[in-house]
Amino acid sequence: MLKKIFKKLVWLGGFLFWIGLFAGIIGSGALTFYLYRQGFFETPDISRLDDRRAMSVFLDENGERIREICTYCRELAVLEEMGHFPEFAIAVEDKNFESRLMPYDFKGFLRAAWRNIKAGEAKEGSSTITMQVARNVFLEKELRAQRDALTIEEKRKANWWRKSREAWVSAWLEYTIGKENRWKILEVYLN
Repeated sequence: MLKKIFKKLVWLGGFLFWIGLFAGIIGSGALTFYLYRQGFFETPDISRLDDRRAMSVFLDENGERIREICTYCRELAVLEEMGHFPEFAIAVEDKNFESRLMPYDFKGFLRAAWRNIKAGEAKEGSSTITMQVARNVFLEKELRAQRDALTIEEKRKANWWRKSREAWVSAWLEYTIGKENRWKILEVYLN
């Protein structure tokens, strides 16, 4: 009798496992397709890392470029010209910049989450230098949408979308540049 019940439970567990696995695969595929349709996986123009201009761009109502004004054209300083400043920036902004394998600092994320939970509000973040470069150089559209959101709920959605895109673009950026060229990201960040 117990053997029969045990066999049925094993069969039911196996059946539920395969149903769950199938549902997970379908759900993951649907989510990936949705994110793709929303433009989540768009990759930015990497040449913007070498742009030496700080410019204002004027667009018409269709998003077409009307005019651009170079507010000041500048020379980018290379790391060797910055003395100890890169070391100070790493110490303050991203202690694990040289050693981490990915563009994220998981310990920093957990630390910030814990402190924010204790405070009951967002007091601390965990952005790495790569994530800050991704946000400041490549995510103007997402930052504008977050800034222009009218309701609290729209702001929250825009914020989560921007943070998710920031994580994606950061990973893409480090993959494209390569870990050995991470210094280019630091150079852009400091300029």
